Amino acid sequence: MIPALKVVAPGLHTTVQDLGRRGFQDVGVPVAGALDRIGLQLANALVSNALDAPALEILVQGPTFEVACESVRIALVGGSGGIEVSNEEARTVAVGRSVRLARGAIVKIRPLGDVACAYLALEGGVPVEPVLGSASTYARGTLGGFHGRPLAPGDVLSAMIETVGE
Repeated sequence: MIPALKVVAPGLHTTVQDLGRRGFQDVGVPVAGALDRIGLQLANALVSNALDAPALEILVQGPTFEVACESVRIALVGGSGGIEVSNEEARTVAVGRSVRLARGAIVKIRPLGDVACAYLALEGGVPVEPVLGSASTYARGTLGGFHGRPLAPGDVLSAMIETVGE
């Protein structure tokens, strides 16, 4: 694992989610997981991850990150704003496309538009310790995800990147 993205601004509510944890509702643990299972799976497919790999669920207002590794491939599914990338030259990457970014690039998720939820997948997934078989964040119970909570400024997300190449 290597540090991949540093959180500059977390957005309104950005959490790590996968397809959820099942089988624990009888003891008060909800399924949690992605609000839009298909969106999560599509984002993962765009960066060649397993469809159930943990990704970032973005609600209403998008986060801003700085790329902290040599390079990382990301993809956004949901909304209409796309990914604004600032490095040598500013550009916008459309929703539904993957892009490889180099160290130091600033990545801002633009306004989502008419939807409330989007998914940002990192190649290799977001490696967090599973809790009860899932990486999903259940913020009310401080369970799973990134320390059981939404992302905060200064957090650093790792990625499982073995080799870097196009």
